[in-house]
Amino acid sequence: MVTAVRNTKHLNRPMANIKLAAEIFRFYHAVKWQRILVSCCFFPLSFLLIPSKAVQAKTWADHTIRPYVSLGTSYDSNLLRSAGSVVGSKGSFITQLGAGFDMDWTLSSQQLLIRAIVNENIFENFSSLDYVGWDTLAQWNWQLGSHASGEIGYSNKHYLSSFGQVNQLIANLVDEEKYFANGGYFFHPNWQVRGGFNRNNWSYDSKDRQISNNSEDTGEIGLQYLSPSRDMAGVRVSLISGSYPNRQAPDLKKDPNGLDNSYMRYKYELVWDWATSVKTRFDGQVGYVEQRYDHNSNFNFTGIVSRANLKWLATEKSNFLLSGWREFSQAANVNTSFILRQGIGLTPTWMPSPKIQLLIPASYEQQSYLGTVPETDNIWLTGLNLLYKPSDNVELGMLMQHEQRHSTVSSRTYKSESVGLNLRVTF
Repeated sequence: MVTAVRNTKHLNRPMANIKLAAEIFRFYHAVKWQRILVSCCFFPLSFLLIPSKAVQAKTWADHTIRPYVSLGTSYDSNLLRSAGSVVGSKGSFITQLGAGFDMDWTLSSQQLLIRAIVNENIFENFSSLDYVGWDTLAQWNWQLGSHASGEIGYSNKHYLSSFGQVNQLIANLVDEEKYFANGGYFFHPNWQVRGGFNRNNWSYDSKDRQISNNSEDTGEIGLQYLSPSRDMAGVRVSLISGSYPNRQAPDLKKDPNGLDNSYMRYKYELVWDWATSVKTRFDGQVGYVEQRYDHNSNFNFTGIVSRANLKWLATEKSNFLLSGWREFSQAANVNTSFILRQGIGLTPTWMPSPKIQLLIPASYEQQSYLGTVPETDNIWLTGLNLLYKPSDNVELGMLMQHEQRHSTVSSRTYKSESVGLNLRVTF
């Protein structure tokens, strides 16, 4: 993190980082992939974000800005998640160049966070998918006295959505937008009442996908108990109003199974985050959800929902995270709007040194589609993630993953392997 310049050795860091980024640029420029020169403009532009010594000298401990650049390359053997034998190439190399910054500004008890990154994504075999994406966040962590606090903010992401639902070559770009405001008030040293509102919008670029554009308004209120050691347990009630602006209300006389364009969801949950011992922490929520469509009750659903995480610190250098879930989630599919997802995951983590971290995630999930076409999918994921930090401002990551889905609809059964490398340099 770039903080107040109190030690002269930090003044030489920007020049060292520029030299390092230049070496990365020269190496990458030697790789003769098509159209790569266009995206390389991110590197010189990102240097404009490096504060000068004069600017750094004016910063102080409570005000930080961290500009960075990133370079990633990966290979996915089945990018479109298609089934059957190979017809042509299903895989592709993917190159990503990015530049961004993280800003943390604190004034008295108020905190302002700003995150922004822009990235160019280039596909070797599917050039029609090339795109410029971004991920931005502006958040005010407010505090009023010693009893009231909360967050107000806005975020926007533009990215290529997974092809697991569409299984074909189309522009699957989605713009995800969120407005949020929440707060809590301690009316007792150990008791807090909380409330909040947020709006989520999902918009697809392609006309073929815009029927799945969706908006949700969520209001929630809760009561929670915090122990002197900051363990938490509470209750939460949420009300969600959702709509699909590009769908018409179904004519049930002509089509009894027509997808609805609006709904209400009611959720009642118990929530907790508790340290059961010095080495073990247990957090999650369990509750009941009820969704009612405004026009077509054939798609109404109710059920138990839950998510729980158990983290165990086995040694000073290793830990295990065990997770289980039963949730309803959005489905970008012309045959259904929601999926019941039930699964379990285990992620062992090993840190042989402060500079190296190794994760081996594995999970199984069953997905049941709540729509006109009965479908149940079973998905297995296994992976290996390696993170290496040779210095405070340089991160190198490696990813390997195997994904397999078996579906009751044979055309949606697939296998995929992927591997990737990513480098991030912070200034």
